[in-house]
Amino acid sequence: MAAGADERVYQGWTTRDKLAISGGSAGGHLIGATLNIRPDLSKAALLYVSFVAVINTMYDESLPSTVEEFLECGNPKKESEIGYMLT
Repeated sequence: MAAGADERVYQGWTTRDKLAISGGSAGGHLIGATLNIRPDLSKAALLYVSFVAVINTMYDESLPSTVEEFLECGNPKKESEIGYMLT
């Protein structure tokens, strides 16, 4: 993500103040991570159906797909996993 945006700026296709990044679902998660790592990357970001509040969301097992996500993200109700999730 960041490398592609950097390359477009480097090649003169755009500038950071005119660049917007977007992603949906898992791509929204990628955009959220990108913004945390490289807040300078773009002027705007659109996150569609993003999953960026992982720990808060994972506590609510009534939400669709939450239980299935335990394998990938961890289960915050398990002491052995919440510490890892917080890091």
